[in-house]
Amino acid sequence: MATISHIVKKIVRENPLLEEFLSRKLISYASLAEYLKEKIELELNKKVKHTAIIMALRRLAEELESKNKRIVKKVFLEDNIIIKENLIEIILEKNNENLKNLKKLYENNLIENIIQSNNEVVLIINKKNYEKLNSLIKKSFKIKKLHENLNSITLRISEEATNTIGFFYIITKELAFNNINIYEILSTYTELTILIDEKQTIKAYESIKNLKQTYF
Repeated sequence: MATISHIVKKIVRENPLLEEFLSRKLISYASLAEYLKEKIELELNKKVKHTAIIMALRRLAEELESKNKRIVKKVFLEDNIIIKENLIEIILEKNNENLKNLKKLYENNLIENIIQSNNEVVLIINKKNYEKLNSLIKKSFKIKKLHENLNSITLRISEEATNTIGFFYIITKELAFNNINIYEILSTYTELTILIDEKQTIKAYESIKNLKQTYF
């Protein structure tokens, strides 16, 4: 049997922005209850009290906050956040020639990170190494796209991250909420690295730090 709480959860879950504002307690329960009242009454086919909707919203906000807290505490490690500066992202077409030439760079430890998909290869390389190898790179590779002036932020995460639903969502949601664009996300078993524009590094660092401090 449908209840006010069930319908409130359903409406909020269908609207990620509303869920985000509610979990951060940035929205008036009374105003939101007034806005949702007619829809809830249509769903239940009966009149409902404004105060009952407020109580359902308050309980849901506490549930959302508690869920985020459990995830962050379970997965985040309290080590320092690591920042690397002056990075360049090079996007290549994935073909035999490019893969063969990549071996030279990789063997000489000149690549920070490498990502392979079905059709592309992405290289993350330090600006100094790129400047040294600029002519070689342009000669050896057909570059599809190049992004300069990037920094990376790396977080240490627990081994439970891979089995924790919603962890990556919490991080990307936090950055999106603060209007930070993500160029790439790289993850290993116990590390998560985010590639961003150098101009947004301080803002991204503070956003992630505040997220950790909020839930620890």
